[in-house]
Amino acid sequence: MVGCQRAKVAVVIDPSRDIDQYLEVARLEGLRLIAVAETHIHADYVSGARELADRVHAKLYVSDEGPADWKYLFAGHYDHQLLKDGDSFMIGNSGSMSCIRRDIRRKAFHFC
Repeated sequence: MVGCQRAKVAVVIDPSRDIDQYLEVARLEGLRLIAVAETHIHADYVSGARELADRVHAKLYVSDEGPADWKYLFAGHYDHQLLKDGDSFMIGNSGSMSCIRRDIRRKAFHFC
């Protein structure tokens, strides 16, 4: 989770299915979860991205890299932005998250 204390908002990156932990930290820190970012399609665990989007109406920031069978087919049901290498998005007043492709084979991102 990355937050902006000035704007009191946060993004969760690659959330696990247990979203209550993020909701609790946000509550304790006085932050509102406004976004979820996924670095790549996760075959190794069940993501909490959709559940967070459903629960707190968070915007999804997901990869648009890779072949057709790696796309986020559910993204169209939510407020979302498809990301490619070099894209960026803002969280709060001063926090820009930049996407840098770090794994050519898996089309995974590193957020800076």
